[in-house]
Amino acid sequence: MKRILVALLAAGLLCSCQSLELERNAQSLDEATRGYNAHIRWQEMDKACTEFVDPPLLEECNRRAEAARSVKVTDYRVRSLVYDKEHGTARAVVEFDYYVPPSVTLKTLVDRQKWALTGKGDAPKEWRLKTLPPEFR
Repeated sequence: MKRILVALLAAGLLCSCQSLELERNAQSLDEATRGYNAHIRWQEMDKACTEFVDPPLLEECNRRAEAARSVKVTDYRVRSLVYDKEHGTARAVVEFDYYVPPSVTLKTLVDRQKWALTGKGDAPKEWRLKTLPPEFR
């Protein structure tokens, strides 16, 4: 009887720890997407690249950041954010409203973002963007 009780307690603790980890991952995804999109919104694409983009994409991301220096983003909206808990991935659809001076024509761009939870072993896991930032034209 004691063994059954200990097994049930261990199973309960394991489920509780997994639930906490999933909740932390969802919360950190929300923080990462907000931070990244806010950087884009405030014309800080270089910071968005450095802080959130997967390292293999960093060089191309920095090129896009340089090309977008004159772009003025006026607003953004996260249309959807779907977290795949099983695979540690997420997809976001974000709309950016922007213009490119000297034009004052407001344009809207849809950015489809792919995110992945990275980190191995006991290292802290963090969300990294697996797609490049949008090309504002």
